[in-house]
Amino acid sequence: MRIFVFLLLSANLFAISIDTVIKDTLENNPKIIAKLSDIESKKYQYDSLSWQNPTLSLGMNDLLFSDFFSRDVEAMQTQYIAISQKLETNGSFNIKKSISKEIIELKVLELEVLKLNLIKKIRIKSIGINTIDSTIVLLKQKVDNLKKSQRYLQNLVSNSSSIDRELMLESKIFRLEDRLIILEHKRQMLFDEIESLSTKRYHNIEYISDNNIKEDIDNSIKYHLQLKKQKILKRKILLQSTKKIPNISLVLGYYNRVQRDDYLSFAVKIPLTIYGAEQANEKSAKSDYDSMSYIVDDYKSVTNLEIQSLKHKIIHSNSKLNKAKNIILKYTKLQNYKNIDINQKEALYKNYEIKNKIIDFEVLRLNII
Repeated sequence: MRIFVFLLLSANLFAISIDTVIKDTLENNPKIIAKLSDIESKKYQYDSLSWQNPTLSLGMNDLLFSDFFSRDVEAMQTQYIAISQKLETNGSFNIKKSISKEIIELKVLELEVLKLNLIKKIRIKSIGINTIDSTIVLLKQKVDNLKKSQRYLQNLVSNSSSIDRELMLESKIFRLEDRLIILEHKRQMLFDEIESLSTKRYHNIEYISDNNIKEDIDNSIKYHLQLKKQKILKRKILLQSTKKIPNISLVLGYYNRVQRDDYLSFAVKIPLTIYGAEQANEKSAKSDYDSMSYIVDDYKSVTNLEIQSLKHKIIHSNSKLNKAKNIILKYTKLQNYKNIDINQKEALYKNYEIKNKIIDFEVLRLNII
C-alpha cells in the first residue's frame, strides 16, 4: 500500500485544485456569460421605464378648395400646435418599476442557481476522476500481484491444480487490463466534460471530499428563486387590478387665427373600461399566482424529503465505509501472519492473494466515498 500512497501523493503535486477549476468555470462558462448579459439587459430595461413621451401635434384646419391659401375667410380657420401627455393616475407606473426591479433580482438568483449547478457538476466529475485515478493505481497493483503469483505458480510442481490456478490468474489479469482501459476512457471523458464547462484543459484535479450538508431549505437559493417568481406574479395581480381605473391623457393646444383672436384648448381623454378585459386579465394573473403557490409548496416539500434522504444515505455510506476499513485492517493483520504448515512458495502465493483482497476492499471503499 505504500506504493499506492506514494503514487497518489506524486499525482497531487501536479494537480490543479478544485477551487481553481471552479473559479475558471464561473469566469469562462458560456451560460454564465450569457446570463450576465441577460441581467445587464434587464437593468437597461429598468432604466428605460418612464412615463410615455408627450406627443406634439402641428396642423391646420378648414383649408378651402376654392381659396386654398387664404386663412382669414372664416373664423374656424386656424393653425395650431398641441401637446398631449398620458398620466399614470392609477399607480401602475410604480408597480411596473417594482416588477422590473424584481425581475432583475430574479435573474441574479437564476445566475446563482446556475453557478451552484456548475459547481456541483465540477465537483461530481472531479470526484469521479479522483476515484478513477485511485482505482487505476490499485488495479495496476493488483495486476502486478497477480503476475507475481503467476510466476510463483509456474515454479511449483506442475499438476492439474496449479495449471487451473494459473489459467484462472490469466483470466483475472485479462479482465483487469480490460477494465483499466475502460477506466482510462471514462477518465478522459470526464476531463472532456470539465473542459466543456470551464473552456480550459486540465490533466489532473485535486479534490478534497466533504460530505457535510450545510444548507437547509429555508436558506436554499433555489427555494428563494421560486419565492421570487411567486412575488412577481403577486405584483402582476396588483398591476392588472389598477387597470380597472384607466390612465388619462391631457391635451393642451394653442390655436392661431388671422385677423381674429387666438385661443387655447384643453381636453382630458379617459378610456372606458366597459368590455371586461381588465377583470379577465386580473383573474388570469390570480390563477398564475395560485399555480405558482402550489409549485412553491411542492418544491419545499420535495426538497426537504430529498435533503433528509441524502443525510440518511451519507449515514449509511459512512457505516459501509467503516465496515470496509475494518475488513481491510483484518486482512492486513492476516497478511502478516506466517503459516508454517505450508511451503514458502505457497505462502508467497497466499500472501499476494491477501494483498489483492485488500485492494478489492480499497476499491470498494473508494466507490463508497
